[in-house]
Amino acid sequence: MDTVQQLASTANLDVKAGLIEELEGRFPVSRFDYDGVFALVLYWAESNHAGFETEARQVHDLFVNDFRYQSQLLAIPTAKSHSSVELAITALLHENDHSSHLLIIYYGGHGDRDDGRDKNGQLREKRSVWAG
Repeated sequence: MDTVQQLASTANLDVKAGLIEELEGRFPVSRFDYDGVFALVLYWAESNHAGFETEARQVHDLFVNDFRYQSQLLAIPTAKSHSSVELAITALLHENDHSSHLLIIYYGGHGDRDDGRDKNGQLREKRSVWAG
């Protein structure tokens, strides 16, 4: 390593050390150690967007194969959709009722737009509403 590279390397270390020292104590530092991570991946069984199922399966595979999380796929049925989702979430909560567990719920789909108008007939700001 030539002298210029040594000086640059030393300067970078000094900048890094100074930055660490300057920032120390300014941001909360917390560490999360989970005994388990569990994911529930939801998508609509019947949808006019085939990409929802593909994306849900890719997310599920990422959780299982890359992150080594436990993951469950749920194709939300059209009939009894609300109770099916509620049952799956309740089961996830019941089976993993520990403060040391991280629970992830991933929803792949879309919501309905609320195109309502205010009392003066003006369009309200649109918001997504899940109508499962």
